[in-house]
Amino acid sequence: MKTKNRETYRCINMYKTSLKFHEGYAFAWFNLSSILFTLAENLKSIGNVVFEQILEASLLCMERAVLSKPDFVAAQVSLSAAYLRQRKLQDAILVCENALAVDCMKSEIHYNYAVSLRLMHRRRTSISVTQKYLQAISHTDLSMRPIVIRNVVPVLQDYKGEVHVVCIKWGKKYGSEYVNKLGSSIRRNLKTRNFRLHCFTDDPDGIDEDTLIHSFDKYEKYIDDSIAWKGWWYKLLVLFHRELKHSLLVCSRIPCDVPSSSGEINAKAVRVVYIDLDTVITGPLDDIFSYAGEFGLLSTDNFENEAAVKGGYNSSMMIFDAGFGVEILDTVKKIGIGNVNSFVHRMDHWLEIMVENADFLQNIFPGQILEYRRDVTNNEVPPNGRIVNFPLHPKPNHLINKQWIKQNWR
Repeated sequence: MKTKNRETYRCINMYKTSLKFHEGYAFAWFNLSSILFTLAENLKSIGNVVFEQILEASLLCMERAVLSKPDFVAAQVSLSAAYLRQRKLQDAILVCENALAVDCMKSEIHYNYAVSLRLMHRRRTSISVTQKYLQAISHTDLSMRPIVIRNVVPVLQDYKGEVHVVCIKWGKKYGSEYVNKLGSSIRRNLKTRNFRLHCFTDDPDGIDEDTLIHSFDKYEKYIDDSIAWKGWWYKLLVLFHRELKHSLLVCSRIPCDVPSSSGEINAKAVRVVYIDLDTVITGPLDDIFSYAGEFGLLSTDNFENEAAVKGGYNSSMMIFDAGFGVEILDTVKKIGIGNVNSFVHRMDHWLEIMVENADFLQNIFPGQILEYRRDVTNNEVPPNGRIVNFPLHPKPNHLINKQWIKQNWR
């Protein structure tokens, strides 16, 4: 560590010396800022309070880099990110707009721009800006969202039909225990209707036998760039695929009667309840599973990790009929996942572009769907809580010694 620190300070002094001879050397300011930022992060990790002063010095150096070279997009990326961290949102937006005038394809700038606009409660502006750039490169008309939810009376309390609960386990982030505990939690807490648990996964090892397993093979044939389809984009690939309904029925081997989007019983409908694996079930699910609207998901309004962005979508839980929203996936296919990834940095933001007026499940079932960091205080779940979401850190396995986790996540 001491050797590494000596090298860091040597580089700092080298750039300072260089800038004495050429004060307008933008790349020297950029490199000096980057080194100072790394140093500040290292000091912060060991509890050294000096890191705040060094972070401020890093910000000032990056400002000088942009001032010295106004078309220096890499510096504008870093500067807008620094302003974002300090919640200097208007400054971040201005830097992003200047950078987009130089290079409108820079993915990191679009991310910083979208986040800044959302934090300033300008979510609709963020959507329209993204639509504009996607239209320009793809010649696809996104000026009108293709799906508008009708918001009919969304609850069918007396329905007892079967539902298909879907989860997705991709990669190494979550082990099989997350799937198994989700299934057993639903069995304990769903009394008025039958359900089948479907897991779409690239690794079924360790998953309970009564969980219906689906591979991604059928779905990956649909796409042209499997590398770009990763993380939450797999969620979109599975849930809005034209083959979803067929896959669920074939795997279940039985027909099922479930509520259609109009609230009536429709023998041809297949009701889907999607739940993220990092979810803990803490109470009866019968009310939430009675939702019979066209498309319900979570609102960002009360999610701490979403910075309380008003009216945004969070897809940790979604309820709909299989076959809903095929346009959501088809449009990605038409534009190209690489292009979409350049301008849209979360699948939830793509849903906002494609679907207008979705039902918010927290509004329909108040107090039942919670976020851990905001709603679980003193390690106690509020009495009416039914579902606890863990969007970022920690995850349920990090809290395994907490009594409420022991009681519910099993």
